Amino acid sequence: MTTSGTSSGTGLRWGLLGAARIARALIPAIRASGGEVVALGVRDPNSEHARAFAEEWNVPIVGGYQEVLNVDLDAVYNTDSD
Repeated sequence: MTTSGTSSGTGLRWGLLGAARIARALIPAIRASGGEVVALGVRDPNSEHARAFAEEWNVPIVGGYQEVLNVDLDAVYNTDSD
């Protein structure tokens, strides 16, 4: 993760942990603020739910939760409640 400024210079680079319902409200807000969601980590990257969510929102699945932390990000949001 970067610690000073943003990677792109225009907005924050976000990673999401999980594809819960809150992400459907969060992604548009991130994009409206000039940010981008560049990584999605899910419990089962091969699940139909994860693939459909990633396709609908044009967000790349990078693998499980741990893989999100290996991406150059400015912020991470945990959408899962557990």
